[in-house]
Amino acid sequence: MTEINKVNFGTNNINPQEKKEVKADNKPSTDEGLKKSTKLMIGATALAAVTIGGVILHKGNVAKKAAKEAEKLAKDLKFQRERMPRLFMDSVKEEELAAKLEEIDKLSPLEQKKAYKALNKVYTNVLGLQRIQKSGKNLDEITLRRGMKGVPKDVQKEMADGNWIKAGELYEAHVQELPNTFKAKNIGATVEESISNVFGTESKVKPHTYDLSKEGEEISSLRNCGGYYDVIATKNGVLYEGSGSTNLVRAISNGDNFQAKAKYTHIGDKATIIHGVDKDGKYVTILNVADKNVDTSGRGLAINLGLISNGKKPTPAQQDLMSLAQHPEKFDEALIDKLTVKNSPNVTGAENMDYDLALSVIQSMAKG
Repeated sequence: MTEINKVNFGTNNINPQEKKEVKADNKPSTDEGLKKSTKLMIGATALAAVTIGGVILHKGNVAKKAAKEAEKLAKDLKFQRERMPRLFMDSVKEEELAAKLEEIDKLSPLEQKKAYKALNKVYTNVLGLQRIQKSGKNLDEITLRRGMKGVPKDVQKEMADGNWIKAGELYEAHVQELPNTFKAKNIGATVEESISNVFGTESKVKPHTYDLSKEGEEISSLRNCGGYYDVIATKNGVLYEGSGSTNLVRAISNGDNFQAKAKYTHIGDKATIIHGVDKDGKYVTILNVADKNVDTSGRGLAINLGLISNGKKPTPAQQDLMSLAQHPEKFDEALIDKLTVKNSPNVTGAENMDYDLALSVIQSMAKG
């Protein structure tokens, strides 16, 4: 294992008040102090410490910030390097993991950070592939991530040879070649068709007229299906993956403590809107509605539908949603129930979830 050394900025800061002398022939001075400072900056870890966004920093206050970033990076890498053997214990061959870690050790600190992130994904893939193998299911027919049909042949070969890290990497490469979004089962080619498929031809829901450039990039639902599972609908379709990684999902799940600081506005006794600016300066609205279903213990469940803006002010759709607090008679919980329906934990189990359909429901309710 290679050790990542911390950079000590206490002895090699360049004082901005000190100017480099220039000889008459315009060649730089051979000042030994400057040479020493330059030498101290050599090496991947040192460069990571003083380079932010590709710009080498030399001002004292900025360098201190860079030093903290470098120290944090070093600690994170050390943690990941020590964690990997424990994470992969009993899952892969020791020599395969050792070779992978040695390969990562040779990278620059920033590249190591990316490599460890990728290796964490590989670990998840390994566990999934091993569960499939133990299940005895036909590897050529099983449905996998992003709708992949069957385990690719090259992945099967590595699985058979016991090279699980290689199998996990190949599997991830195949997954990344597939589209990351899909249309839910009942979503049509047009908004009108989607409304008809989901709510029927006589529905009061009409296609929305919002300017999408003024709306946020995603709408997310969180609903219980043997546990709470989120679904992210974007302008391009529903995400196969990406759950748990967005500001909106974190706000809905209260992962960043958003709800403790948010405002609570009630739509009569039918629903509650949790809203406010999140930690990154974007306006979030979360519609919280009682689920008609209950859990196995008979306890009540909730349906959450969240929208996020592109800035500190709510979007037109968010404003329409919040206007329902003044007109609770316009709110129809049955539409929200139908929109967010989920028949399995898999993201594809959300058969009606769609960005434009959600906006159409909100605008139609607001217009009454």
